[in-house]
Amino acid sequence: MKERTLRLDFSEAPLKNRAFSEKPMSFVDEAPKALFGAIIDVVAIETGNRAAREHWQHKQLHNLLQHAAQRSAFWRERIGAKNI
Repeated sequence: MKERTLRLDFSEAPLKNRAFSEKPMSFVDEAPKALFGAIIDVVAIETGNRAAREHWQHKQLHNLLQHAAQRSAFWRERIGAKNI
């Protein structure tokens, strides 16, 4: 099995010149923190535990179907409004 090496280098990340916060007791502004959080989300999805990833995908599909059934008569008619 091929071993994967994860390398995180944020030196080229598209951040403004002052990504670090100037507020007291805060290190990074919200926008860069959100960018890094999104990157970590993708890394977790791509490299995480298979069972956890499959559970996450199942819950996302469930949420999507539930949302569609609640908000759309078209989808409610096709998938039903009962326990999805």
